[in-house]
Amino acid sequence: SKNMRATMVHGFHRRKSVLGVDGWNGHYDIDHVNQRCRLISLAIDARARSYMHEIPYIYEPLDHEKVEWSNETRRSILEGYNRYDLGI
Repeated sequence: SKNMRATMVHGFHRRKSVLGVDGWNGHYDIDHVNQRCRLISLAIDARARSYMHEIPYIYEPLDHEKVEWSNETRRSILEGYNRYDLGI
């Protein structure tokens, strides 16, 4: 098709169930899992910017990192994010 298409994949794995596991695209060490989870922190900040009256969710595993919606984080986290998909 000449039209742009999008594919959405939804799923969930408990953090402890993927750490140290060999999955679809390699070994899931803490760096791999954290990089994938930064998408969650980025989404939380993007939502907080649109819904300023809400108290933002705190994602505890990456609470020590400050991930903010910006052109830089769009590039470093969103671009190619599917390389960090978790499949077991």
